[in-house]
Amino acid sequence: MNTIILADDHQVLREALRLLLETQPDFQVIAETGDGLEALALTERHKPDVLIVDMMMPGLSGLDVARRTKRVSPAVKVIVLSMYDTESYVVESLQAG
Repeated sequence: MNTIILADDHQVLREALRLLLETQPDFQVIAETGDGLEALALTERHKPDVLIVDMMMPGLSGLDVARRTKRVSPAVKVIVLSMYDTESYVVESLQAG
């Protein structure tokens, strides 16, 4: 079972992702939030297999959450979601881990 934390400040998107992921037998969403600081705290507490995080959120940006997660819990895989298509954002996301 792959455990997942969803972090996006758009509740409708979080709900849609949860519904989609939970149709798969190998995925379990164990927590969700719309705040970057809470995402970091939840990730440190639960140590999920995967963190799906929005690039821009209140509290702490998704990129900062990704960087800190990789330092504290390097085994956690991070997927960064973004509506931005600028190359610099893509590069920065990849560098964040």
